[in-house]
Amino acid sequence: MNNNVKLEQTERDDSSVTYVYTAYITTRNGRRIYAKAYGLNAFRIAVQADKQ
Repeated sequence: MNNNVKLEQTERDDSSVTYVYTAYITTRNGRRIYAKAYGLNAFRIAVQADKQ
């Protein structure tokens, strides 16, 4: 397994993005990836905010 994962951060307008925190994510093949396995408490997922 390649542990040299590089994460890219993009600049976003904070008013249009809401963040959801979760302890695990499920891949398309059904495998769960837990944040604790990567030294994290939770994964942060950006979700587009509703435009009203």
